[in-house]
Amino acid sequence: MERSYSRFYLFLGTFCLLMSFELLVSFRTHDVRKDSANLLSHGKETVVVTGPALSRLGRASIKLGYVETHIPPKIGLMGNHQIQYFNTMALDESVPEHLFFNYWYADLALPETRDYLQRLKDLKKLPTELVIVAITTPNNDNGRYIINYGEELPKDIARIYQIKNEKNFLKRIELKFMNYWMIFKFNKDWKAFISGLYDLLSRGSPRYLLMDYGVCQTEKRLWEENSSGFPEGAQDKNMGLKGHLKQIRMSRSEGEKKLIQSFCDRERTLSYRFDGSSNSGEGRGLTINSNALTPSARDIKNGDEVEIARLMNELIDLVEDSKRKLVFLIPPVYETDRPSVVDDIFSASLEMVPEANVIDHRKKFRERQFFSSYDHPNENYFREVAKELRERKFLDGL
Repeated sequence: MERSYSRFYLFLGTFCLLMSFELLVSFRTHDVRKDSANLLSHGKETVVVTGPALSRLGRASIKLGYVETHIPPKIGLMGNHQIQYFNTMALDESVPEHLFFNYWYADLALPETRDYLQRLKDLKKLPTELVIVAITTPNNDNGRYIINYGEELPKDIARIYQIKNEKNFLKRIELKFMNYWMIFKFNKDWKAFISGLYDLLSRGSPRYLLMDYGVCQTEKRLWEENSSGFPEGAQDKNMGLKGHLKQIRMSRSEGEKKLIQSFCDRERTLSYRFDGSSNSGEGRGLTINSNALTPSARDIKNGDEVEIARLMNELIDLVEDSKRKLVFLIPPVYETDRPSVVDDIFSASLEMVPEANVIDHRKKFRERQFFSSYDHPNENYFREVAKELRERKFLDGL
């Protein structure tokens, strides 16, 4: 019996020690959101290059810090990674810098998009004339990332719309508790943990760089002459644990050279443009019908069309006024004509939303030329979106 108690206490002590260390690392992680990085520091040539040790949430926080503190654009695009390649040039290469911004953020679904927009509204930072809200195509993730809450937003923004509009005091407390509980949940992405270790152990290596796009042409010798000094695997964005730990030990100058080389050699991966968009890939390795739409893996069910429509109509009420419009964009995925239950449910929800507020491309632009990957339309597609926005008068006067 005593031996059993000893093992239990040993287990409990070890567990508490590991959890304490994990929390220490998590709280020690530098919040890049507070940097309020200026994405227009080099005008339209600005590039934000992020290091592999920075988690996906960290990369998104750079943009969040920017939009919370700088002049809002006239046109804003909200959504998740599916619309990350929509950039200013899709509208017009001659448009001014502050016209358009792509707010894409991780795996945002409608509830979190609503919270994000509520935050911007509270700060008086909403796009001033047009908000485009992209909704994850039902056939993309079998209905996922439409109405589910993904816990991607910071705790001060998560559920802010519900907290603001909830009249029951105890319910508001419950919602706030859920947000703080997120801090203590173990993050399954080990890169987030490595990000914390980076802050604890690094000697000033950059988490990200704001630089001029032309650096690849004007300073090419910088990395060619010093390429032997880069750690093994530094050119691979999926360098693995060993590569990340080596990056921690680099000096700041070595870290900067590594980020520049990674940016230029790997076609600008892990980077943002001045307008928040990502650089489009070339469409290699495209697999049609990549998502199998397995019935047991569906994330929406019959009846959810009411919830989808409710969220969409709430977003219209939250954003629209006498000067500002909102339009929903449902982009395609690279697929054949595939009827599905989740697609039918979503179609039913659109019958309860004003048609004038919807651009539905689920059955259009499904040719290879419009995609970088199965669920990532490229710039060719977004030029078609811009064309329809003009035809439907959403861009009049802009």
